[in-house]
Amino acid sequence: MQTITNYATSEAHLRLLLQGPPGVGKTTLACQFPSAYVADCDLNLAGPLRYLKTNNLQLPVGYDTIDRDETGKEVDKAFRYERLVAKLQVAAADPTVKTIVVDSATKLSDYIVDHTLRVQGKKAMEMTSWGFYLAFWKNFIGAMTTAKKHFVLICHEKVEKDEVDQSLKYFVMIPGQMGNMIGSMFTDVWRAEVSEKAGMPPTYDWSIRT
Repeated sequence: MQTITNYATSEAHLRLLLQGPPGVGKTTLACQFPSAYVADCDLNLAGPLRYLKTNNLQLPVGYDTIDRDETGKEVDKAFRYERLVAKLQVAAADPTVKTIVVDSATKLSDYIVDHTLRVQGKKAMEMTSWGFYLAFWKNFIGAMTTAKKHFVLICHEKVEKDEVDQSLKYFVMIPGQMGNMIGSMFTDVWRAEVSEKAGMPPTYDWSIRT
């Protein structure tokens, strides 16, 4: 039996699901985690990097684009998931990387759909395909857990109003069962928010709901 004091150093890595509407600073926040590597699936890194540089804030230690290779050539959709996995394996083995960021879950879902279709030799998702899709998702998150790095998955969201109490409910924008169960696979779920204060010009408050 190990003593409980060992847990903090051996297993206490953050697995964070970071969601919120567009423009609230999800990617900018994720870039400031310790020694972050960013898998830029959304080709969304330019704006956050400008903000970080302008404000002399910490920059990621590295990145890769997934839709385009190192020469700028577009990667075949059927092979983007494999490219992402390969890049994350390199980042996981790099001792200078302490945090792995994937931006975003929506694009990752597209990759897994295309990968599932290629593996099954199908042109459209069928009932049995969604079982493979779910398995690939679980394997992916499991691999990120065993990497023993902090892991941040940035998510777009959809908002639904409860018909009974009219409250707003926020869901990760992922199709199938995975959209409802993904939060349970992470140690933390944060929602980034921004609110506007009246004035000329108006000011803004950024906050994180945990």
